[in-house]
Amino acid sequence: GDVPKIEIDNPEKRGAGEELEILGGLITISGTTDISVGKVAQVYVQIDPSYNESTFSVDWDTELEDINKNLPDDVKYQIESIPNTNMKGIKVSSKSMMNWRLSNINASNELDGTVAVKAIAVSESGKYTESDVVAFKVDRNVPIFEELYLVQKDAGNEVKRQKYEPDMWISGAGWQIEGTITDNEGIEESSIKCEPSSYDFETSV
Repeated sequence: GDVPKIEIDNPEKRGAGEELEILGGLITISGTTDISVGKVAQVYVQIDPSYNESTFSVDWDTELEDINKNLPDDVKYQIESIPNTNMKGIKVSSKSMMNWRLSNINASNELDGTVAVKAIAVSESGKYTESDVVAFKVDRNVPIFEELYLVQKDAGNEVKRQKYEPDMWISGAGWQIEGTITDNEGIEESSIKCEPSSYDFETSV
């Protein structure tokens, strides 16, 4: 009926006994919703920045507010009450709630260690569903991609440039990716995955 379903697709949920996914730099939380009657009005995300790998903290919002004290205003976590519930969450501003995305997580490299996220879908009728908890590890020392751009060239001349966004689509020939990868120990090799194939690109150290 009008009770929504919601899943987190990224980061990847790992099973019992599997090692958690390791992320660093700018992090995006994304997923999908489904509903039989009506539509999903809003999606919210909760982030537990110090997950104990057992129980999602009921004080996750207080912990994030403490982190907010040391963040620039433009990357603070905007926590608000979820209507008709006693819960709070970070409101997702995606154009589509069926394929939603919350970007700009860890914009100041503020997270470290084991983190967990949970998403909540709210229907037009006010009914809601919570997703499974997805845990992952944040490592401040992993290589970080900075300011990536997709550049289209024709006969060596640049004809188009656009900033890279997660899961973006491009068409046509002559595209290259330009940007910077930083790591305290240096970069030996890098690659980028493009559906349906994977290509290697050169990097300078």
